[in-house]
Amino acid sequence: MRYNISYDICATAITLIALYSITFRRDLSRPSNRIMLAVLVMHFLSCVFDIWSTFHNSYTDAGPLWLRDFTNYAFLFIHTSEAFAFLCFLLSQLGLLAKLKRWQIRVITLPWILLIVMPLAVNPFLHTTFYYDHRAYYRHGPLMILLYVGALLYMTLSILLVAKMRDRLTVRQRHSALALLVLSVTPIIIQSQFMQKQLIELFFQALGINGYLSSVENIDERYHPETRVLNRHALIRDTAPIFMNQQPADMLIVKLSQIEYLRISALGSEAFHGLRLTVADWLRDIGAHTKLYDCERGVFTILIPGKISSRMLLGRRNFRAELPAADKLACLVESRFLEEWQYQDYTALFPTQLTLIHLPEDAESIDKMLEMITLPYVHTETGVKYADGKELLQQFRQTDGGRGDILPPDLQESLDNFLKGMSTLTPAERNITELYINGYEVSEIPEKAFISMNTVKKHNKNIYRKLGISSRDELMLYVDLFERCGKLDDLYM
Repeated sequence: MRYNISYDICATAITLIALYSITFRRDLSRPSNRIMLAVLVMHFLSCVFDIWSTFHNSYTDAGPLWLRDFTNYAFLFIHTSEAFAFLCFLLSQLGLLAKLKRWQIRVITLPWILLIVMPLAVNPFLHTTFYYDHRAYYRHGPLMILLYVGALLYMTLSILLVAKMRDRLTVRQRHSALALLVLSVTPIIIQSQFMQKQLIELFFQALGINGYLSSVENIDERYHPETRVLNRHALIRDTAPIFMNQQPADMLIVKLSQIEYLRISALGSEAFHGLRLTVADWLRDIGAHTKLYDCERGVFTILIPGKISSRMLLGRRNFRAELPAADKLACLVESRFLEEWQYQDYTALFPTQLTLIHLPEDAESIDKMLEMITLPYVHTETGVKYADGKELLQQFRQTDGGRGDILPPDLQESLDNFLKGMSTLTPAERNITELYINGYEVSEIPEKAFISMNTVKKHNKNIYRKLGISSRDELMLYVDLFERCGKLDDLYM
């Protein structure tokens, strides 16, 4: 029988694209993403060995018998084990894999051994899984059904897991997982009943895996676009297992004074971004085995694993031996923020607040932790002040969710003058300004406003003159100031 391998070739190409995507565009620091990488590698090898074995099974004189055996065994073992690997991926993505006890791991692994490994292991002696007839053609044996039962069992367990734990998955992840499982089962039935010479199974599975890959966390989703350190979204993801599994960890919250932070913003985008990057780079390199998160608006958090020694954290730096590792890190941060920060010709002295909390004792949930982070620090006195986590929670509730008027008089006057300038804009100029506020670049304005680039440049000169600014970057800096103060809606009035 001659088989058509066109679908397998397409499946190989699709899988290579998915491998490139997860290797270079996804966050492989997450264990679940590394398991997904293993699933993709297994699927790629399945495609290669399926093409190879199909060629040898179609042309019986194309190679020695041992090579046919090798390709057939490799394809059957890798392909049927993919369902087991995908179940492990879902368990890891849901945060359950690390919580499994030894006997639970054995129960999950047992069907893989009995239904997939054993039939292939005894086949060289009994020829009950596959064999070659008197014309040397490949044939399925009675135990081949066990391999498909094993794969189907793990697919069913994956469906039940997605259904039971759907609250922990996004809508896209739930739909992608179910679509992948349907695309894995349906082609087997169609191929066995109606299209025996068309190898479509791997092709549709590759489409399903590539679709699910769109729901796997992207590197860019975890990093702040300016400081290139982990963002608030990554903080929530990384602390979820701490609260779920009650694993001890320490967190140092570093808050720069919002008033001084906004004043530096008013100096210009170069000074603002430069100083911000300088602070982020120093905090990122402060200690080994820690993670730094930029929670925006001058708030940084450092996550410290619970079981870590001072030598592991800070190397050979000299601190008082009686202090725990997290307290030593806080002392190091305090000593640095007592000094001025400098970027090129700009210098700044940040009034800073440090809060060291122990998870999950000081914050019973992620929401409580975010409340501590959200509350702004508004003092203007130079120096470093320490705050207790419980005090922050109480202040958060007293300030209407951490929001309030934190603007000093000089900055309030600058924003008022900007709003007065906005009121003098013509309708066409205001339309272009709102496009800038919504994030459009200069090159995109002609298409959105249905005008020429020369007209855009003419409007820009009038806009900059009326608002008292000199560039689009300065305009976006004011937009950022309004957003930080919770007054962004004032620009649209």
